[in-house]
Amino acid sequence: MARRNMFYENKKQKTTEIAGEVIEALMQRAYQKTGVWTPYWLVFLTPKVKSALLPWDKPVLAIARKKCKLLRQVLVTSKDVKFKVSMLSELPPKVKVLDFDGELFFRGTESLMVLPHKDRNISWLPEAELILR
Repeated sequence: MARRNMFYENKKQKTTEIAGEVIEALMQRAYQKTGVWTPYWLVFLTPKVKSALLPWDKPVLAIARKKCKLLRQVLVTSKDVKFKVSMLSELPPKVKVLDFDGELFFRGTESLMVLPHKDRNISWLPEAELILR
């Protein structure tokens, strides 16, 4: 996966935007390690995230709507989703991209879904703690 240095890429970037990008990177790394969305990831739903990996689940989408006012891009992690138009009302109002296969979400990077998941049994939390230090 092509990595970019989010801290030095744009020197005029606001600190609040960097915080959102760090959280998004942690969420993507957790998804890469496990391949499955878990309720523990609700901690990633903060006001600063602009992209998120979410299940096609009404309660989780409602939480995202309440907490993530800047959310613009959602990758649905649920498999075999039965699309219902009524679920769109559960999304935050600023969402512009709703991706069910990751093609748009991971545009410009190697897709996390094709990466080997040999490290799935290793917890992503210690790595997240190191990144935040």
